[in-house]
Amino acid sequence: MGGTLAIDAALLHPDRVSGLVLIGAAVSGMTDEDTPFDWEADDASAPLMARADDRDLTADDRIRGLAHLWLDGPVAREGRVAGDARDLFVEMNRTILAVDAPGSAGDAGTDAWTRLNELRLPVVCTWGELDLPCDISFYEETARRIGQEGGQVLPAVAHLPGLEQPALVADLVRDAARR
Repeated sequence: MGGTLAIDAALLHPDRVSGLVLIGAAVSGMTDEDTPFDWEADDASAPLMARADDRDLTADDRIRGLAHLWLDGPVAREGRVAGDARDLFVEMNRTILAVDAPGSAGDAGTDAWTRLNELRLPVVCTWGELDLPCDISFYEETARRIGQEGGQVLPAVAHLPGLEQPALVADLVRDAARR
């Protein structure tokens, strides 16, 4: 959601945004209809997505699925990220589940997917090596549409490197700010 909001803001208010650092960013209006690939949940991600969305499960069970999916990475060992980072993830997601916001929360109605080429600011497009395999093609396509063939893969992290390796993300932001 963070990347979506940042990209939408950059398109809607370009005078207020001087650069973007995208990490595994979704893009509003994202679809596989105009790409050379079809999105399909992979074998590692699909059961974790189902678990996270299953309202018949307890919040703790859903959060365990969410943590494995987003924090550890679906192809990594569950519990790979531990300690304070995991505790914070659990606390944040307990709040998110309790609020029960609609899936459309934060939607600005911007179809950024077809407008990525309109971005006229520095953009760093990255994703974690252990992120959802089914989403990697979208991250690569986002980088391509922005003009960054290949993008930048962050080694040994999943979708939330800011939690598991904050220094890595701080370096990305500092490097982007120097450009």
